[in-house]
Amino acid sequence: MEIGGAYEGKYGQSMQNYAAIQKASKRSHDGFFQRLALGSAMEHPDGNIRKEGKAAADVMVEMYLNYEKAYLNGELDEAFDTYSDWEYRFIFPHRSVEEATWLRQTMRNYRPDHIFMKDYKWRYCRIVKTDIPYTSSVKRPVRPDLGLSKMQDYFLEGGICGHRAFVGKLSTAAFGIPTRGARQTGHAAMSHWTPEGWTTVLGAHWTFNRWRGRCGPDFVLETQARENAKDYLKVLRSQWLGDALGEAKVNGMAYGTGGGFWHALAFYRKLAIVEDARIVALGPTGEELGESNVEATAEKIPQVELTEADKTIVIGKDGVVTIPVAACSNPKSTEKVRFMKSIDGGIQVHYSLAGKRPELLRYTLQSPSTGKYKLTAKAVTVTVDRSFLLRLNRRTLVDIPLPYTRGMWEQTKPVTIALKEGRNTLQITIKAPNKGLTIKSFTLTPVSK
Repeated sequence: MEIGGAYEGKYGQSMQNYAAIQKASKRSHDGFFQRLALGSAMEHPDGNIRKEGKAAADVMVEMYLNYEKAYLNGELDEAFDTYSDWEYRFIFPHRSVEEATWLRQTMRNYRPDHIFMKDYKWRYCRIVKTDIPYTSSVKRPVRPDLGLSKMQDYFLEGGICGHRAFVGKLSTAAFGIPTRGARQTGHAAMSHWTPEGWTTVLGAHWTFNRWRGRCGPDFVLETQARENAKDYLKVLRSQWLGDALGEAKVNGMAYGTGGGFWHALAFYRKLAIVEDARIVALGPTGEELGESNVEATAEKIPQVELTEADKTIVIGKDGVVTIPVAACSNPKSTEKVRFMKSIDGGIQVHYSLAGKRPELLRYTLQSPSTGKYKLTAKAVTVTVDRSFLLRLNRRTLVDIPLPYTRGMWEQTKPVTIALKEGRNTLQITIKAPNKGLTIKSFTLTPVSK
């Protein structure tokens, strides 16, 4: 009851879900895992999504176990085990466990810079700005022959506000950030938790939000008032009295209107808590990006520290040449090219959608002898029909096709090039139309005579 009760009063279904989770996991009986199990069960009595042939409890168990495993593997946000009981209600996304797992892994491979961001307002959901451009009239699915999930399909060509909000919501929720939708008139946005309070992203102010039977101001008032747990018990007791007496509740969709005596008293007690504590609601984040790709202010481009190992080309005893991406002549991040730390160590480079002009990555290596090599690149793509252009020693142009890796690391198919003895230069650029590409390293394997 202290975390808000069962959604739509569906206590029977909620408790079935909770019992099923606790039966499936010993960890769900204690600590924050127990609070996650209970909060999720209360918020999703009918399951967080509907799956044909699966009971709500089975869907909830599957999702819970996914998050438990992700936490134990160190894949969730550092704040995951610090939330209040109530905030754990908003962890599970309204998407399948397969899509949550896919986007979590894809971002770890493809855009770890969004995971390492210090700014919680943009952490994770920045992927919408960088990789889901606002585009209309896109025929869905874009590539029916590939059998993609809806989430994977959005990365191919972008989409309108709703598609971008779906990606933004899942990107934060997949990493364990409490997240909700934010429907607005003629528009779709999202909202999520930050250490400073909840914020609306990709849309207008809270005043214009609504989601699951509550307007934005009503929800954000509760997020603020619950910061004072002791005083909020007075709010809850008033609400419980109102329920016991059969009173009408305050209208969640019409801020502060309606309700019997005890429910109205509870509402005004929440206002008093917030006013006394002088709590200020966060403004919207990226409001100008709701239906646009252009930010109001230019982004400060972060630079990553590089070690000598990050920049050193290695020639093995077998003659195999490994070129880390940071070994280029100018490993500096720009609007177009971003160097970033990899989740599994080392450096990777992302050639992004941003910027109007292509940029070169230039590498110089000393070959011990003249000969042919098979070149491959360790890469991640989230779009189809991509390639990059290799210019060898300022003369030879080689088109390198890129596989559609669905967000996972893969080696490109080998392409044979000829190196001369001594100094060789390789210049890499991405062919237009630019779409995101992440590369970790290049490998040159000698071709046996």
